[in-house]
Amino acid sequence: MKKKLLIIGGTGFLGSSIILYIRNNFKSNFEISSISLHKPKKKILGVKYIVTDIKKIKKLEYYNYVIYAANYSDKKFYKKKLKFIKKNSKNGLLNILNLLKKKKDLIKLIYLSSGAVYGYHKNFPKNGFSENQPINLKNVNLLNREKRIYAKIKIFEEKLIKKFSSKKLNCTIARLFTFIGPFVPLKKHFAIGNFLNSILKKKDIVCFTNSKKTFRSYMHTDDLSNLLFQIFKKSDKKCNIYNIGSVEPISIFQLALFISKKYKVKLKLIKSKSDYIDRYYPSMKKAMLKFRLNKFKTIRKSFDLTIKKLKNK
Repeated sequence: MKKKLLIIGGTGFLGSSIILYIRNNFKSNFEISSISLHKPKKKILGVKYIVTDIKKIKKLEYYNYVIYAANYSDKKFYKKKLKFIKKNSKNGLLNILNLLKKKKDLIKLIYLSSGAVYGYHKNFPKNGFSENQPINLKNVNLLNREKRIYAKIKIFEEKLIKKFSSKKLNCTIARLFTFIGPFVPLKKHFAIGNFLNSILKKKDIVCFTNSKKTFRSYMHTDDLSNLLFQIFKKSDKKCNIYNIGSVEPISIFQLALFISKKYKVKLKLIKSKSDYIDRYYPSMKKAMLKFRLNKFKTIRKSFDLTIKKLKNK
């Protein structure tokens, strides 16, 4: 009998990526449903799409597995007051958690949080942020306004998830970092998306001078999706927290340089006002030991796979 999987926020970058991975690898194992505020740009065959506001849902059928991937992607939303955003966020998540809590049978839920909860650190940990890193609002307040509000929402929602985790509702928090895959936004504030878009349109790659001091790591969304299902297998009422992201940091400049050489496009450097070092990548030691992981796709392999998929769309 097929298991039932619900992805809340299933039309976004990560939600769509997870659904596609399941359809390609576990087609006969799952009935997949997606709840989202927006219609999918392109429907994935065999998926039940429900377009609605999660704050207004009054009934929810039973699902064996739930992935909460809902996010606010519109920059304009983050210009509103934090109090309003928190209330909006709380009402949606709280409604879903209360509906799930009423079910008699076991439900396993993974909440997709973010590495942004760690904030900005001048003395960045050598091997990346670990789950033991204390959450300090002083560090969070060093982020720019959009990231700062986003991080505070995630911290707030993590607390709700921890409160609801129980024997019947096994919750896990996955703190996600940076990713690449065929659904990555090409025209937003993601450097990797902008680079992909430049190649597809055969335009110059544009980088700021501070990109030499900006370090990221990019995990392919297939590796993320696979790991989420490893987490489902071992989740319990303890509400464990796992960082998820590549452990292969690279400067944005070095990434742009690699891409420009491989795909034969020009690289343009624009002078930047900021000159501070910005590192954002995880330690995956906890998850790698727990799930006996050893290899993920490299950034170069991930980029090649993604560009091939985009060219074939």
